[in-house]
Amino acid sequence: MKKQKSIAKWGFGMAPISSRMQRRYDAAVQTTLDLFGGNIELQKVPLDDISELKGMFNRCLRQDQWDWFSVFTEFGEPSHKHLREIVHNLQTLRRSIITDDQESIESAKQQLIDNNLLLYLHNYQEDINSSSDSDDAGWVYILSTREQPMMKIRIYLCIRLK
Repeated sequence: MKKQKSIAKWGFGMAPISSRMQRRYDAAVQTTLDLFGGNIELQKVPLDDISELKGMFNRCLRQDQWDWFSVFTEFGEPSHKHLREIVHNLQTLRRSIITDDQESIESAKQQLIDNNLLLYLHNYQEDINSSSDSDDAGWVYILSTREQPMMKIRIYLCIRLK
């Protein structure tokens, strides 16, 4: 007997983070925390992880990927200003590591700290660490529909089950 697959219809931006992307995101967050914690030498920082982290914040800023809102909530809903500054300073940090410009590295790191990067990374990890490994865990989405004309405001509510 052939097993049927169900196709989920997600609101744009609210798709759950895929397991493949989750592994990449987790590595990017951990590498950055290790860098700021002094647990990894600059020469050994995987630059792809810095790029991946920049991409995570950029998707939240641009709201242009199927999982942007899911990533945004994992970070604890950073302000638009912080998102913009973090994206810019992660790019500067990566370039500065490549050119071994110590002054620029320290400046970029300080700017990232000032824009709450470490808080957002800890928020992300806290959610991952507290997530249930149960097969029953998942996402619940409550959306307004066109069939409910009395609703004047569309409500997009996302609740992560743990």
